[in-house]
Formats: sequence, structure tokens, C-alpha cells
Amino acid sequence: MPSQLLIGEAPTPEIATAIARRYGGCPYVHYIAAFDRMLVAVTYFPESHRWWLEMVAREPQITLGLARAAFYETDAPAHPATYRPRRVEGDGERSPCGSECPACERYTGCRRCPATAHYDVGSPPESASSG
Repeated sequence: MPSQLLIGEAPTPEIATAIARRYGGCPYVHYIAAFDRMLVAVTYFPESHRWWLEMVAREPQITLGLARAAFYETDAPAHPATYRPRRVEGDGERSPCGSECPACERYTGCRRCPATAHYDVGSPPESASSG
């Protein structure tokens, strides 16, 4: 599974902290923290979520509330070399970040959040799915 590094700049330190808290529960986030106005995250999003990563890079204000953002990706992370999404407690309807999968325009082309009842467990393995 590929690994991504997100480096972003929020308008204020408070917004950076709020974004880190909101996405800290994401099953695909390995690490996320705010450093003043900077936001840094290490993620393991599957190929089926590439559209979201590309959208964050293109439109950081709309997707995350960042003034600017850049994603870097590797197919060969040294540690951890493999990653399984964390199990996250939730209400089953909303993802830990507060998103509602059925309301998303990408609902039919995405495996959805593994922390919700909407997660598509019948899809091909992440490494075999297309974005």
C-alpha cells in the first residue's frame, strides 16, 4: 500500500489544530499534527482514495480548510512497510472525520470509510482496485 506525506499551511494555528483533531481518528492516518500554522500528516490511503488526495492537493481550501497543501507519495515506505487501517469506534453512519459517505458524489466509485457501515468489504483488495 502506498504511503503519503501531507504538508499544508492553514490560515491560523487554531485552524491547523482543528484539522489535525478532526482527521486524527481517520483509519488511514498514521500520524497527524499541527505545528503552528503547518499541518503534517503521514497517511496510508489506498489507491481507491487517490481521487481524494488529488483533490486535497488541487483544492486544499475546499477539502481541508488549508491555504495550501502538497502531497508526496511513495510505493515503498520503509517503516511501516505495510499498513492495515486502524479500527475506529463510530456510530456506523458518519466517518470519524464527520463525513457522510452516502452524501459524497464519489460514493459509487469508492470503497468508503472502513469505520462506517458503508464500507465496501466486497470490493477487490486495495492493491487491486483502481482509483
